[in-house]
Amino acid sequence: MVNDQGHGDAVNFAWRLLKAGLAPALFEHVAALPQAKADKVFAMLAMFDRPDCRRAAADHFSLPDLPDMIERAFSERPSLDTHLAMADFADRTPRWRAALVEAMACYALHLYSNGHPGADWFLEGLEHFTRARCCQLLYFLIHHPEDDEVLATMIEKEWLPDQHEHYDHYYKTRKFYYRTVVLNRMLHAPERLDFWLQTDWVLDCCKRSMDRDTLRLVERWQKAKAKKR
Repeated sequence: MVNDQGHGDAVNFAWRLLKAGLAPALFEHVAALPQAKADKVFAMLAMFDRPDCRRAAADHFSLPDLPDMIERAFSERPSLDTHLAMADFADRTPRWRAALVEAMACYALHLYSNGHPGADWFLEGLEHFTRARCCQLLYFLIHHPEDDEVLATMIEKEWLPDQHEHYDHYYKTRKFYYRTVVLNRMLHAPERLDFWLQTDWVLDCCKRSMDRDTLRLVERWQKAKAKKR
């Protein structure tokens, strides 16, 4: 359950440290941690809508284009080009991708629940987590679904996450998981794409406006590919 209801605590505490003017000290102390731990925390700090946080993360990972990629990840209705750019960026930066996956697992940055939110999106600098835009971080894993247990299970079992009793985070995030898997199949296993686009029970579960937008993204990609032939 990804630390159950406590997964927003670290993000919200970091906000308090930053708001108290302790950003330089925080960055210094985090950088002194063992690399794997430092990477995880800097991946989380990169999610704040603060130039100093994103610049510190970019410097830590030696990725000057990281702030731009994070900005695109939280954009409203990202284009097909943005989805593919995020996937390609994570593919060529395995250290960043591993840090992001670890931060997602520890802090549930990619999960959404309007009943039990994790990161407090009412705080200044975290407002972009609203309307489930944080779930778009999953698009960094389009080329590497094996990095996330839920994505890997969806592909292996051809299964969709659902609500579990009062824990609705994966159910509310399902349309983003669905899109990530569909785009992965489109790019890497087109022979299995029809299962996700035409199976009745899948379509019955994935019939919201965003799911229809997912189908349009696939159509756009297929048309562009056909023109290149």
